[in-house]
Amino acid sequence: MNIYSCQERCCCCCPRGATGPTGATGVTGATGPTGVTGVTGPTGLTGPTGATGVTGATGPTGVTGVTGPTGPTGPTGATGVTGATGPTGPTGEDGIADTVSVGTTTTGEPGTNASVTDTTGSPNHVLEFVIPRGADGNDGDIGPTGPTGATGATGVTGPTGPTGATGATGATGTCNCSCRSKGEMAVNGSMEAFTGSVPTGWTANDSKLVSMVDQQGRVHSGNKAVNLSNEAILSQEIAVEAGCFHRLSFFAHGEGSQVGFIAKVIYLNAQNQPTQGLLIQVRQQDLVTSNRSFTFYEGITAAAPADTVKAKIEFTITASGGQSMDLDDVSFSVS
Repeated sequence: MNIYSCQERCCCCCPRGATGPTGATGVTGATGPTGVTGVTGPTGLTGPTGATGVTGATGPTGVTGVTGPTGPTGPTGATGVTGATGPTGPTGEDGIADTVSVGTTTTGEPGTNASVTDTTGSPNHVLEFVIPRGADGNDGDIGPTGPTGATGATGVTGPTGPTGATGATGATGTCNCSCRSKGEMAVNGSMEAFTGSVPTGWTANDSKLVSMVDQQGRVHSGNKAVNLSNEAILSQEIAVEAGCFHRLSFFAHGEGSQVGFIAKVIYLNAQNQPTQGLLIQVRQQDLVTSNRSFTFYEGITAAAPADTVKAKIEFTITASGGQSMDLDDVSFSVS
């Protein structure tokens, strides 16, 4: 429970003329009998809860964007070092050739057809034969493979395709919460209307202990407030929903230095069995008594029990010797 306090002050002055002589006091008439308080009418039935609204359809998924172009291929790594060349094999022996006379010339490579021309005779004789080829040398060992070149840089990622359009929002469903705000729930919390000496819509334990006041400095707002004296109890019953929290606030002013009070919110079930929902207690001497000054009080109740059908706001005054409390602007609502 949270309780807050503040004081509101206002001042006004006006010049007065000379006071005339006081006239003789007339005879006080006899007080008429107080009328019987009417029976409180039954609480009306709660209307049915509205159906839950249909959930809106989900919008279609947007089209997938076009894939961006592939980035360029990175440069090829450097070629590894070529292995060393193997040693050359030995040269084969020269082939045996026919004996020719001096002056003979030969042409050709080993292993190929060759010709010999005898220049000593007349006419010249040309001999053809194969010049034998020496054995091939062994192949040299293959050099080791060079290291792999570094991988080229990754190409730039292509741009992301555009996002598809968002689907339409579904219709708003109906709220079925019973604890929605209902605005001001207290009847005549401003204390502007009275039936006899009791504020209209309120019940007092003794109408002689309750009265209407309209003097300057004793009304918080509007034109009237209610005054509670001695052991007066002022209450009002309001239909509420189970499970809800409620907010009670009001303004109070003491007429005398020995005034205190207790403010309650009591939850009642169908059998009028009570459960306390809120208690605000101010001791005697702790209530502001300055003229034209009111203290603001506010509290939040506990949640109403599951079988609750109504809440009772109740103010009990602790004062004696003609002292009293002015009460104004009582408010009760769903928190």
